[in-house]
Amino acid sequence: MAYTVQKVKAWVGQMKDRPGALAKTLGPLADAGVDLRLVLAYRSESKPGTGMLYCSPVRGRKATEAAKSAGLSPARQDTIILVEGDNRQGLGRELTERIAQGGVNLTGCHATTVGRKFSALFIFGSAADADKAARLLRSVAKKPKRK
Repeated sequence: MAYTVQKVKAWVGQMKDRPGALAKTLGPLADAGVDLRLVLAYRSESKPGTGMLYCSPVRGRKATEAAKSAGLSPARQDTIILVEGDNRQGLGRELTERIAQGGVNLTGCHATTVGRKFSALFIFGSAADADKAARLLRSVAKKPKRK
């Protein structure tokens, strides 16, 4: 199967590091009927007592207003690449090796599998790095499986 490789336009915001903060932040989006495909939340190491949230997609006037009311704003750069497809042993290594061979540094990665499918988010320090990585990842996506 060919993998999909696409840039993700994320919205980002800071929240309190306390019970219910994520649910409270997501509330306005849910109330507006926004169907998020990506929610990445974590405790901030550099700012104790706070957490960060990345989410996507936020499209349209109603969704945009809801995101803003939740304290979110568009991420400054398109630095996230989403890769999805059929899972197989060693794929994560193959994808990250290809990025490394291209001389691009990852600033973050989140990958998971559900059944036989995988989904991976690769985060980069600049839009230029993300663009280069997308080209590199597409070259792996077109390559036939190793036997």
